[in-house]
Amino acid sequence: RRLLYFRHGFRYNFIIALDLAQRSIIVYISKEEYSMNIKKAAEMFDLSVDTLRYYERVGVIPPVHRNASGYRDYTTNDLNWIYLAKNLRNAGLSVESLIEFAQLAQLRETQDVEEAQKQILFDQLEELDKKLAEMQEVRELLVYKIETYDEHIAKFKTGEMASDKVEKLWERKK
Repeated sequence: RRLLYFRHGFRYNFIIALDLAQRSIIVYISKEEYSMNIKKAAEMFDLSVDTLRYYERVGVIPPVHRNASGYRDYTTNDLNWIYLAKNLRNAGLSVESLIEFAQLAQLRETQDVEEAQKQILFDQLEELDKKLAEMQEVRELLVYKIETYDEHIAKFKTGEMASDKVEKLWERKK
């Protein structure tokens, strides 16, 4: 099952998951506090059980409540943390940044805490923008190579692309 949407509301908890094997959508709506074991939580978020344990151990998510038998019992709040961590991780945040973000979130909310969290997100956005620009440049090169492929092959076959006539592409970047 792959989680599509998770929302903890004032009166209800909504969880919408996609079951790829059954080709169905499952909707959980509950008035009560939601809880589940580690295996179900891992399946819901398409993470491994080891990843959830690791996230808890290093502080990406707060310590999870244990039931009377000592097993992890994930509540709605825990599921919200996992959802946030997975999405921030998918956005490229490092585990170290996730830990810092989570530690800040557990402090008393102040302007400084909020600004620090926003800065973590802003830094990642800048990093993504930089990577997107690099990817766009690589994409443009591939488009150029595809568009001029036949022409270049013909030049190689006729000898027009001798080493002294080859354009030094790396020099164009200067």
